[in-house]
Amino acid sequence: MDGRQPDRRDPGPWVFVGILVGFKLWTLLVILLVATSWRTVWFIIATHALWVFIGLAVLWGPAIFWLRLCRARARRRQLVRAEWEVETPHQTRR
Repeated sequence: MDGRQPDRRDPGPWVFVGILVGFKLWTLLVILLVATSWRTVWFIIATHALWVFIGLAVLWGPAIFWLRLCRARARRRQLVRAEWEVETPHQTRR
C-alpha cells in the first residue's frame, strides 16, 4: 500500500461491462445470421427478453429523474420570467 487514493475515473469496470455486452450482442448477431428456422429466431428473442427488461429497469430511474429535472427547470424559468416581467397597472382617473 503506497497510500494513494483510488482514481474514481477508473475505466476498468466500464470496459469489462462493455466487453460483456459487446460479446453478447456479437454472439446474438452471429446466431441470428446462421439461424435456419424462425423457431430458432423466436426462441432467441424469448430468451433475451429478460435482458430488455433489465435494461429498461436500469434506465427507468435516470429517465424519470431527467424528466423531473427538465420540468423543474422549465418551471423555474417560468417563475424567474414572471418575477421580472411585472406589468404596471394603468391608473386612470376620472
